[in-house]
Amino acid sequence: MQCKECGLGLHPYLPTATQDLQCPFCQSVLENIDKNYSGLLQEVIEKIKNNSNTGGYHCVVPLRGDAEDYYVVDLLIKNNLNPIVTFCNSYFLNDIGWHNIHNLITTFDVDSRIFNPNLSRYREFVSHTIRRIMDPKLPIRMLSYRFAYETAEQNNIPYIIYGTCAPAYYTGKFPANAQLRLSRWWTEQHDMSGSTLDEIINSGAQLSHHDVSNYLFPDGQVTKKIQGLFLSNYMKWRHLENNLLALNHGFLPQSQTGTFDYLENSGCSIHYNLHDLLRIKKFGNGKGNDHSRILVAYYNDNADYCNSYGDIVKNTQLFFKKFLESTQSGFEWYYENKLKSTIERCKHNSRPLNEAQNFPDWLKKSLELAVTPSEQYILFKKGI
Repeated sequence: MQCKECGLGLHPYLPTATQDLQCPFCQSVLENIDKNYSGLLQEVIEKIKNNSNTGGYHCVVPLRGDAEDYYVVDLLIKNNLNPIVTFCNSYFLNDIGWHNIHNLITTFDVDSRIFNPNLSRYREFVSHTIRRIMDPKLPIRMLSYRFAYETAEQNNIPYIIYGTCAPAYYTGKFPANAQLRLSRWWTEQHDMSGSTLDEIINSGAQLSHHDVSNYLFPDGQVTKKIQGLFLSNYMKWRHLENNLLALNHGFLPQSQTGTFDYLENSGCSIHYNLHDLLRIKKFGNGKGNDHSRILVAYYNDNADYCNSYGDIVKNTQLFFKKFLESTQSGFEWYYENKLKSTIERCKHNSRPLNEAQNFPDWLKKSLELAVTPSEQYILFKKGI
């Protein structure tokens, strides 16, 4: 069944539609377009200013190394706020990702806190979440939440600032005007698809009590003092346009297969490879399809992109060898039993990319500046 508005199949996260065949995503888009955001962002900015701590920091901004990080930090600084940034090392970044992290900290001259989890125990938990819920990035998301809250609590900072409220913006899972805040419930509904972290951990993860505490979302006593806010709830959010700003500050976009958006998750070795493949296996939907929805709904435009499944398999093999430190036979078993049928189905359904690639003029700068990584899965790389 196709949505009458965007012309795309109903989002697999939300396989329902209204009586007039409008998907929840398009409902959310219309709410976003119709809502009067006048003054909302400035109200939030003033609220943050008036509740700053005595140490001089107004808020915490967790980083991924993404173009959105640049937009958020730039917007806060332009409004005379002083953020402190946090970064949890996923061990998934390539040389582009490490450049983008260090370049942001240097360019905006912000204070930073970086956390490197114990690699062997983190690696074990990543392996477990792949087996249990087919999500290799859940551990780093939960670590990032926890570390941001710990940094805020230690420095008496009342706000943590994020950019996109993804389940509202990309899927319409929540109304665009709901003004959701980051919470334990939010992570369970969005990051864990209705499960709890306790359920995931207790299904066989080899973690000590101390390790578990690093991944648990803070309790209510902490979240009452510290609010996690999404800027997309307070302004007309257009992530494709927003992210282009990063190119003015030395951000490197990465050439990708699986999407035309070379700015989002640029520098992450796994995101458009094994992570996206498992997403397709679970939901029948890759990230590129979400980006296409955004382009159609907000810009009435479209862009071509291709999927190089040979490259995805090579990257996944590298993930098993370099990150998981698995044997070749381990990778071959996983490929044959868990990935092969999904890849074959994707190949069958994919369409060839025309030589004259369709790409909106206003997005071409990211295409022209895009680079390819020289090394994947770099455990650590020093900055400037």
